[in-house]
Amino acid sequence: MKDLIEISEARTPSYRVKGDFELNQESINFLKLKAVESGLCVARFVLHASDESLLHQMIILKLKNYEEKWIRHPSNMPKSFYFIEGAGELVYKDSHQIKISQKFFHQAISSAWHKLEIHSEYLLYMESMLGPIKNCKSDYLNGQ
Repeated sequence: MKDLIEISEARTPSYRVKGDFELNQESINFLKLKAVESGLCVARFVLHASDESLLHQMIILKLKNYEEKWIRHPSNMPKSFYFIEGAGELVYKDSHQIKISQKFFHQAISSAWHKLEIHSEYLLYMESMLGPIKNCKSDYLNGQ
């Protein structure tokens, strides 16, 4: 795919998009391939220009066997999900669960522990957060 820059310092396969971008079958297949090749079962397109951007947007593909960790973000960093393909659940630590499917939007509860459970072959979604996140730390339950 053209106009992608691999972000080598990222923990998971991540590719910054330069210029116009269209999410289509070719780009979805690219993410699937990178998720499988890495052995991490996840890959993402980074749509924001830099870590200092005020809005962070990513298109993320997670395979069914991705090991999702409980995470929470600082309360000043609201997060939203737009689920594009796949099925699963967005689970909050307080036992409240939201069934998700394609073409579904959800604004996450600020600073709440949450994780995704994937029920289909993969889950493809867009995640948006306020930035910059360079110096903001998200917490992982039990230091996962």
